[in-house]
Amino acid sequence: MIASSYNTTGSLVYGVDAKQELRVSRISEAIIEGQYLSGEPREILIGKPMAELLEVELGDRLIITAATVDTNEITQELFRLSGIFEFGPEEMDKNLVFINLDKAQSVLGMKGNLHQIAVRFIDPEDAKNAELPLFKQLTNEENEALGWLDLQPSIGAMLEMTGYATAIVGTILFLLTSLGVINSMFMSIYERIYEFGVAKAIGTTPWQIIQLVLFEALLLALISCAAGLTIGYLLGDYFSTNGIPMGKMEVSGVLLDGNLYTKLALYQFVNFPAYVTLLTLAAAIYPASFASRIVPTEALQRAL
Repeated sequence: MIASSYNTTGSLVYGVDAKQELRVSRISEAIIEGQYLSGEPREILIGKPMAELLEVELGDRLIITAATVDTNEITQELFRLSGIFEFGPEEMDKNLVFINLDKAQSVLGMKGNLHQIAVRFIDPEDAKNAELPLFKQLTNEENEALGWLDLQPSIGAMLEMTGYATAIVGTILFLLTSLGVINSMFMSIYERIYEFGVAKAIGTTPWQIIQLVLFEALLLALISCAAGLTIGYLLGDYFSTNGIPMGKMEVSGVLLDGNLYTKLALYQFVNFPAYVTLLTLAAAIYPASFASRIVPTEALQRAL
C-alpha cells in the first residue's frame, strides 16, 4: 500500500539499482516531472495517474506499507516524491512504483537478496538463443536464466506470424509488380511492332531483340530505383526523428510508447534496389521472348 496525506492506493513496488537500471530499461526516459533516482535512500518514482489519485506533488511525503518476505511482518517507510513518470498504458502508470534497491531490500526484509537480474546483450539475437552457454552457466538450483523468447513466448509467436505475413505480402507484391512490368513492356512492344518487324526484316537476330527489350527493362528499373531511393530516404529520415504515430499500448508486457521510429540501414539501399532490378529483368524475359519471335510480314500487316 502507498499512502499520502489525502488518499491511499495499492501498488507494485520495484527496487532498482538506479545506475545499472539505466543500461537495461527506459525508466529515466519516462520521467515527465522531477528527476530520476540518484541513489538517495528515500527517493520514490510514481506514475502520473497515481500522483493525481494521491493528490501529491514533487517533494511531498509518501508512506509505503508492506510485509517482509520471511516473517510477513508489516513494515512502513517514509519517502519523498522525487519524480513522476508516464509510460503510456494506464495500468502501468497507475500501479508501478520505483524506489532504490537498498531501501527496497530493507523494507521487504530481503537482506541483500535479489529476485531478478536483467542482462542486455550487444547482439539482440543472443538474447533469444536458448543454447547460449551463459544461460547454462547462470542456471542452478537457486537461479534460472532465460532469454526473452522464453519469458515472452507470445511476443515470439507474434514475430513469427509477422515473418509469415511479410512473406505473403512480398509474394503478392512480386506478382503484382511482375504483371505491371509485363503489361508495360507489352504495351511498349505493341506500340513499336512495326519497328520490330522492320528490324527483323533487315537481319536483326532474335537475341539482339531480346537484349534490346531487356536493356529497356533495366533502364526502367534503374530510374524507378533512383526515384524510390530518394523518396524512401527522405521519408525514412523524417520518421526516424518524428516517428510514425501508432498509439500507446502494451503487448505482453512490452510497451509501445505511441510512436514507431524508423531506422535507416545501408542494406536497405543496396539489397532492395538489387531485388527490384532483378525482378524487373525477370518479368521482362517473357515480353522480350515474344518480341524476338515477331514475324516481319505479320508485324507489317498489323501496323497497317
